[in-house]
Amino acid sequence: MSEAPNRKRGAEGQSRANKRKYFPSNSSKKDGIPLGSRGILVSCAGGKENIAAREAIDVFTQLYEADHPESAAAPSTSGGDVAALLAAEVADLKDHRKSLFYYHPTGIHSTVFVEIKYPGSPGPCELVSRACEAARQSRRAGTKLCNRFYPVESTCYASLEKIREAGATLARERFPTTGAEAKEGIQFAVQYEHRAAPGLDRMDVINAVVNNIKTPPHKVNLSAPQKTILINVLKTTCGFAVVEDFKQLLKYNIRLLATPPEEEEAKEGEGKAKAEDAEGADEEQPAPVESAAEVSEEKVEQEVEAGKDEPAAGGSEAPETKAHV
Repeated sequence: MSEAPNRKRGAEGQSRANKRKYFPSNSSKKDGIPLGSRGILVSCAGGKENIAAREAIDVFTQLYEADHPESAAAPSTSGGDVAALLAAEVADLKDHRKSLFYYHPTGIHSTVFVEIKYPGSPGPCELVSRACEAARQSRRAGTKLCNRFYPVESTCYASLEKIREAGATLARERFPTTGAEAKEGIQFAVQYEHRAAPGLDRMDVINAVVNNIKTPPHKVNLSAPQKTILINVLKTTCGFAVVEDFKQLLKYNIRLLATPPEEEEAKEGEGKAKAEDAEGADEEQPAPVESAAEVSEEKVEQEVEAGKDEPAAGGSEAPETKAHV
């Protein structure tokens, strides 16, 4: 009996396993980053995407209300039933938060998109920067499940043609060719991420954006950029953002930013200790010892060479020497 059907079933089973690994069972083709939207792509604990999205919305809502205190004003509680007033306040709070942010499942494990519904500021880059800076200052992430934030300022369809067009707009708005910034030049880098993306080559996508930026006066600086272009391709949508503190804020990894200093020092100490132990082991390693056979064989070869150089008495050649090791 042929083994081909078994191999086919095995390949299909592996394919289904891979799909389950990256795509939740309740994912939809409509999931992802909506075209024309702006917001924050959230990397979080797998299987907890909905809870992580609500945690992220809590963090961003607090930052929004800090800039717009009038939006956080509580309704009047004078008169009426206390339970009814409390229920009305909770409902009002839910409606308020829905009007500010809305989260979209992406259909991909450990990733959710929080869309900004209000116009104006604070925008996605400012929200992410302030949330990360607050985590670094307080050593508290403000969330248990969120790991990293990626701001998305604009979007386009994930094709090289559309990415090239969006890159031209980005270059024109953020990397001007006239004025003070053009005179001094902007040093920049590109951070590219993709999830369940179509067959796009990484360098093709990066070049489709970077080739629109005039160099000089601007130039690439991967080690210490003044601005970083974030490109996130998720399914059929490509998101863009330009930020200035990506590396300083540990690539917006809110978990690392909230790590207490003593833990950081302990980890650094462990790393240094391991490195020193490895160096010490290399230094103390004894030189290789030649075996008796190797030493004996070397001596025999030297004797043979000496015999060849010194002819025997009477001018005849030295007799052949046989080595026995």
